[in-house]
Amino acid sequence: MKTDETRIVKFNEFFDSDRDISKNVNIEDYPPDAVDYKYTGLPMIIYTYAIGLKGLTPVLKVQNNYSTKQMYNNCFTVSISNDPKIIDGDSDKITHSDLTKLFKWVVRNKIILINLWHYDIDNQDFFDNLKKA
Repeated sequence: MKTDETRIVKFNEFFDSDRDISKNVNIEDYPPDAVDYKYTGLPMIIYTYAIGLKGLTPVLKVQNNYSTKQMYNNCFTVSISNDPKIIDGDSDKITHSDLTKLFKWVVRNKIILINLWHYDIDNQDFFDNLKKA
């Protein structure tokens, strides 16, 4: 049986900061937090992540409908940047106007979203500092 120290070393070797780890990590392995209208001002549910690994492109997922019921399997992925884009999935159920609001919201909250992604802040700090659309 391996010791915890050995497991930590192997983990750190696998996630060497000089390597492109984006192909080795699947965000689906990390539980998202569902953020709704109360916090975002957007009519669709947003799923955020606290990954804690550097080297991955920060993203969030957006539910591809206007239901208040969480449907994580019906989402599209948006990059967190100054110029957010849909990088995966279908957004056909969301209006162009709401996509524009979503992209503006991402830009407005980019720093706090990235800080959460890198796990530099906890959820409480995230919700305390999140700005509505």
